[in-house]
Amino acid sequence: MNKIVNLGVLETVLSNGLKVIHIIKKDFKSKYVSLTVNSGANHNNFIMDNKEYHLPSGIAHFLEHKIFLNEDNTDAFTKLSNMGVDANAMTSADDTTYYFITTSDLYKPLEIFINFLSTPYFPKDKVESEKGIIVSEIRMTKDNEMGNLYREIKRYLYPNSVFKDDIAGTETDVNNTTSKDLELYYEANYRYDNMLMVIIGDYDIEKTNDFLESEFAKYPKEKKDVKYIYGLKDSKIKKQEVTIRGNVSIEKFALGFRLNEIPDTFEGEIYARKIQILFDLLFSEQTPTFVKLLNKGLITDDFTAFLDSGSEYAFILIISSSFDTLKSKDAIFNILNKKDIKALDEELFIKMKKSTIGNYYLSLDKFSTLASNVTEYSLRGINYFDKIKIEDSISFKDIVELYQNIDLNNFVFVRNIKK
Repeated sequence: MNKIVNLGVLETVLSNGLKVIHIIKKDFKSKYVSLTVNSGANHNNFIMDNKEYHLPSGIAHFLEHKIFLNEDNTDAFTKLSNMGVDANAMTSADDTTYYFITTSDLYKPLEIFINFLSTPYFPKDKVESEKGIIVSEIRMTKDNEMGNLYREIKRYLYPNSVFKDDIAGTETDVNNTTSKDLELYYEANYRYDNMLMVIIGDYDIEKTNDFLESEFAKYPKEKKDVKYIYGLKDSKIKKQEVTIRGNVSIEKFALGFRLNEIPDTFEGEIYARKIQILFDLLFSEQTPTFVKLLNKGLITDDFTAFLDSGSEYAFILIISSSFDTLKSKDAIFNILNKKDIKALDEELFIKMKKSTIGNYYLSLDKFSTLASNVTEYSLRGINYFDKIKIEDSISFKDIVELYQNIDLNNFVFVRNIKK
């Protein structure tokens, strides 16, 4: 089944249920292929075949580390590298992506790519040897003070749920992970109908579809009915203000506002954009508010404010260093609660929208960015090439109304001060 998504963009669903988005870029030498599993760190608890499973946190990331191993103990990444192909992978809370870039033949790398993703091999000795590597990664991330704050505030925003866990998991869970756990996670999540492939470059779509059908036919998979357990029912904010003490040279804070889930629809994306635009208009570097807070030492140039959302969760996060974190909190709440529409600049709103549209056009020739954006939108049932329609549908009046009506009472404030 083929569906024209945009000029030069064709969506295909293979006979095994895998969706493939073809993006033709005439006269480009590079070819980019990504395959994304629509499951990540938040999908370790699930019901499959009427049986409930609770796997260790960090298992999606662990599996990403080990899936390149072949049964003959060769490494698929090494094979690709020896062919001059650049390959890599990444795990997020919501999904796991594998990709490669080639400037020559498309099909041999694609054959290797499909093979290692379709033939999991998790021998006990290799799983055990990987644990120390992942634990070292976890310890290294603890040196990042802002990353620590992000992890802490998620714990308090979503207690007793999968959303509180870090992508790499805990050291204990990593050390408790078994080959069987990895096999179960793979079986539940690496289903063809739970994957999306994006191919970008100058190539023959019909030939490539025939190749994909032929290659994937070598690795049939039984269809599974999987339902995920997120733990939101028992996840209520219990503590709104938290102080942690660390080896910080300057105090830091994170202010998180838990929101209702944003639906994976065109309208949901519009709402998400409105939220981000509102906080950009209130707190971006181009605003008088930012300059005022900066001059008072209540934020520093590492300040950021953004919406983080995914399957079943959404929260706004404000994070920064500060010379007085309590005064920072009071000042930010004053801005948010005052709802003074004079704080919103319509000219800046227009400028920001133009910038977003400009970045959209720039992304069309940056293969990695384009593939990532197309994937993110498609997994949420949205066409990335409708980006301009989304931006054009948002007015300054919409942002003013959102500012006046948004509910920010469900919050957590975490500050990190000197020991």
